[in-house]
Amino acid sequence: MLVGIGLAFGPGIVVGVIPKLLNFAAPGAITTGIAVLTVPAMPAFYIYAIYQRYLGELEFRANRAMGLYGFTLLYATAFVLVSLVGYRWLRLPEKLMLFSLAVSTLFVIAAPPLRDRFQLLVDRLAYGIRHNPRAFS
Repeated sequence: MLVGIGLAFGPGIVVGVIPKLLNFAAPGAITTGIAVLTVPAMPAFYIYAIYQRYLGELEFRANRAMGLYGFTLLYATAFVLVSLVGYRWLRLPEKLMLFSLAVSTLFVIAAPPLRDRFQLLVDRLAYGIRHNPRAFS
């Protein structure tokens, strides 16, 4: 439940607070978009917590779906923060395209191994489950 609350409000708060701490304004559309995408996390985690024992064989798939949703929210937040800080740091337009390409490539390459580690962490912390997420593919 606490993980769901953290995932529901954390990314929106982080995207709203960190740019202000670094003395630049984040684009309003990006901040609003991340905040809107994270709002369904709280009711989804509440519903999952209530009906967890009734899922039966679907429980592991529901765990993976919730983990994937949480990872996507956190990964998108990290991507936006890295991009915003990089755009602020590189003010020359010709360097922005190369920076965007490099950051996007790095995030795409890093996503699969980080997702598996995140899933193991979520299963261990939030659900008390110790299994290999690839075993139920």
